[in-house]
Amino acid sequence: MSYIENRMISSRKIQKERFPLALVNKKTYTLGMSQNDLNSLVNLKYIEELTDGDHKALAHLVRVYLRETQLDLKKIEKSLVEGQRAEVQRLAHGCKGASGLYGITALVHPLDEMEHLAKDGHLHNIHPWLEEAKRLFARIEEGLEAFLKTLPPPPES
Repeated sequence: MSYIENRMISSRKIQKERFPLALVNKKTYTLGMSQNDLNSLVNLKYIEELTDGDHKALAHLVRVYLRETQLDLKKIEKSLVEGQRAEVQRLAHGCKGASGLYGITALVHPLDEMEHLAKDGHLHNIHPWLEEAKRLFARIEEGLEAFLKTLPPPPES
């Protein structure tokens, strides 16, 4: 078994143990993403618990996460092209931590792989993981933007 295959197998086991997915209600969102599709990527119940049911705070948290993660993925790509191993590792680690902290469970695995591959000096093996992270992020962004549209408007002051 190759180095990459070993990392993939052990990382998947750790991710399943550390980040179990929660189920929430069965609403269907726009853009063709169902609640179950979104639940396979994001722990919405956890995000709602983080914000103690405050929909305004939840919307803010989600928008900041989406903006910062999109920027970090672009920075990872740029650093990878420039061969900046330490920067790829640092950015992947930070993005992984934020994703895990906010219940965006689907991105943890590819980011963890990028972090460890950069740490071990295997930059040439990172590109498929970066593409997977970008693909997942696009789906997460689509689902979370649709989810935000279902939240009730903030109360009038």
